Amino acid sequence: MKYGVNRILFPARKTFLIDENGILIHIIDNVNLHTHPRDVLSIFETEKLSDQSNYIKE
Repeated sequence: MKYGVNRILFPARKTFLIDENGILIHIIDNVNLHTHPRDVLSIFETEKLSDQSNYIKE
């Protein structure tokens, strides 16, 4: 069961989101093929806004 994606008949579909620094920032456990591209972009955009607000606070 490598990376926690093994199932009995079919492998589970997961997405590992890694930022430009090579840091794992999010794991999508339940991939919805219809919304997946939008979900990925939304997570990266949220992470980007979060990083920007951290710089402003410091």
